[in-house]
Amino acid sequence: MRRPIFYSFLVEATVSAVLIATFKIASDRWGAEAFGAWTLARRILSFALPLTTIGIETSLARYLAYDPRTNPANYLLGAALVAGMGVAAMSLLFLAAPDALAAVLFGDSALRRFLPPLWALLVAYPVHSLFFEYMRGHLRIMEANALHLWAFGVAPLLGFHFGTASPERAMSAIAAFVAGPPLVFLCFELARRRPAFRQARALVGTLATFGKSRMMASLALTALALLPPLLTARASGLPAAGAVALGITLIGFAGTLMSPVALILMPTTARHAGLGNAAALQSSFARFGALVIPAIAVTCIGVWFAAPWVAEVFLPSQPELARRVLRIAGVGAACYGTFVVARSMLDATTANARVFQATLIAGVVFAAIWFAGPRLAAFEPAVVAMTCYASAMIALAAAAYAFARHALRLAASTAPQ
Repeated sequence: MRRPIFYSFLVEATVSAVLIATFKIASDRWGAEAFGAWTLARRILSFALPLTTIGIETSLARYLAYDPRTNPANYLLGAALVAGMGVAAMSLLFLAAPDALAAVLFGDSALRRFLPPLWALLVAYPVHSLFFEYMRGHLRIMEANALHLWAFGVAPLLGFHFGTASPERAMSAIAAFVAGPPLVFLCFELARRRPAFRQARALVGTLATFGKSRMMASLALTALALLPPLLTARASGLPAAGAVALGITLIGFAGTLMSPVALILMPTTARHAGLGNAAALQSSFARFGALVIPAIAVTCIGVWFAAPWVAEVFLPSQPELARRVLRIAGVGAACYGTFVVARSMLDATTANARVFQATLIAGVVFAAIWFAGPRLAAFEPAVVAMTCYASAMIALAAAAYAFARHALRLAASTAPQ
């Protein structure tokens, strides 16, 4: 187990480094306007992908691990049908009103040239997700990480190499490189295992129902992360909003840091739940519970001492505000990392919409503190906004932890003795 976790962390670090490098290359190569379109396209992609995949990035791996007795190709074909519906709906939107869509997404209908490569990416990444989650569901973590490294580490660099003329050419090249290998593997696996179409179609409802609530949770978390900088920009201007955005980035990085653990933990826990291994379920949650409080404390203390240095490096124009915001964000980062791990256990042990419910609880906490604004008038809007978001992350982690504890106990109690 240690080797796959170490390899997963190494791959995630490499992917993060490549992401930073591509932003630098795009800025140097294409100028401010094209770079802005590139970064905006990436943001649109991150928001639209859950709508395209309809949660197969969780449901496929979960059910493959949970139900190893069913022909895995049936689940693979069923997940492909689910993703196909999402891609078809997105494609109709792109074809029906390209000018209006370009105006909404990019602020200018003249930028409709970005729509075809954006559509290509919205097709390519679901193809990648299908085979990535297929390997993950079989607990083939090393191979899954290799594919992840290809899609997010190698393919972007190749795309920039072959698409030097413009960002849209680079996006098209990236889409081709991302989709190519998994498409070949998918066709080979389906031909080898010969799924039954009728059985695969019957699994579509199961996969879509499970994935729908996870999709809504993903969209809700994305929207929640957008609120603090937007509210701060409206109240105090863009400089203060930049400090808040830096804090949100720190919190998101905590989730990225814990994603290698969740990558392995979810299918492993689902396999134990599917086999009725009560002892393994109880042991997994006991280890997780023993690590929660120390991990939160270490993260908060580390960010508290690192905040002044980070503020000076990234926001030298307003280091004092950035320091306060980052220290509050440290609490949110620790709790969000806890949520990412708890969410993997929830996804593994229950088909109920507990993750989405935890997200709704977080949203209610955010709104309750924000609308108490008149009582917090003595504090700067940036500090209030980050306090709202950190509090929402505390509620998110607490709710997910409580739900996971109940789900694991229920799964353990119903397992055959």
